[in-house]
Amino acid sequence: MTLSSTERSDMRKALLTAGIKTRGMSDDDISTAHAGITPDLSTPAPGPVASAQPTPAPTPPTPAPVQGNDIAAAISAAIAAAMSGTTTGTNEAEVIKLIEQHTKPKAVTTTLNVTISHPNKSEPISVKGAHSEFPEVLRSLQCGYNAFLVGPPGSGKTTMGKMLAAALNTTFYYIGAVTDKYELYGFLDANGTYHETPFYKAIKNGGVFLMDEMDGSAANATLALNAAIENDLVLFPNGDYLEIDRSKTFIMGAGNTVGKGATREFVGRNPLDFAFLDRFRQHDIGYDHAVEVAIAKAEWLKQGGHKDDIHVAESWCTHVQEFRALLSARNIMALCTPRATKRGCGMLATGADIDKVKAIELYKHLSHDQRKQLGV
Repeated sequence: MTLSSTERSDMRKALLTAGIKTRGMSDDDISTAHAGITPDLSTPAPGPVASAQPTPAPTPPTPAPVQGNDIAAAISAAIAAAMSGTTTGTNEAEVIKLIEQHTKPKAVTTTLNVTISHPNKSEPISVKGAHSEFPEVLRSLQCGYNAFLVGPPGSGKTTMGKMLAAALNTTFYYIGAVTDKYELYGFLDANGTYHETPFYKAIKNGGVFLMDEMDGSAANATLALNAAIENDLVLFPNGDYLEIDRSKTFIMGAGNTVGKGATREFVGRNPLDFAFLDRFRQHDIGYDHAVEVAIAKAEWLKQGGHKDDIHVAESWCTHVQEFRALLSARNIMALCTPRATKRGCGMLATGADIDKVKAIELYKHLSHDQRKQLGV
């Protein structure tokens, strides 16, 4: 059989529509295949049955409440059903809700309260508003270990030292970065008078000793502590040879870096001797959301803000935290610490203009280009 070009074209279109490939087929093959898909017009199609009724869709069973370990199974079943075109008792909105509820981290909105019992006190000591890492640092000190708190500015490292002293029912001693060992051990002047140091007092009387900005100290000065804090024996210039009683004396350091030297953010930090750093148990002290909210509220009330408007302090705190996250997401090196939260709340409580507060507290470390990039 020979087909005209028009017949061949029409038949091929029909066959391709029916899913039959015609490439390489002869005219006879095309004609035969086309006849197979062409309805027989001599047999009339059956008419509709008047009494027929549509079959009702089956009613899906009422799903049982999703609990505990069934959550993952419910999500998987719903996703599989959606892909196969069937329906289940869990719809798309419920799946999204389940995923959000059980994968999105929840911000802690209440601060930590810690109660410590002491054998020599009839009543336990309560510390309110503690940092989330507080219990772990407390355990380190109670075990007789030296603790090194590492965290960004304004994360509450020094405040934690004071709270730890309160929790341990002892005195808090403090010193900043040191450049010479006499700042730790003290010295005898020309008259033979010994000048005591916080380190000496903490060992002699008992207490929490905090060397703040330890990563800004000179390595040779901190190295002088190696033997003392490892062997718990110290010889001071006045002749006192004291043993460190770890049940009464607790040694801590704090810094913004881990002690390996300057970084892009903290250019004034010194590399510390590794043998010295190894004598400390390192604790990472990040920004605590609940503590920051508590700081905001306290400062609002302290500066005269009305308690009925405390939501302003909460809103400002949220704004600071979101701006901090934005800086991190854009890889912009600028500080946005809880100090901005505290000072901003204080100024707003006095009636300061919000735009002025933002400019001073949030944008002060930004260059013109960075402000333009952030749209502020």
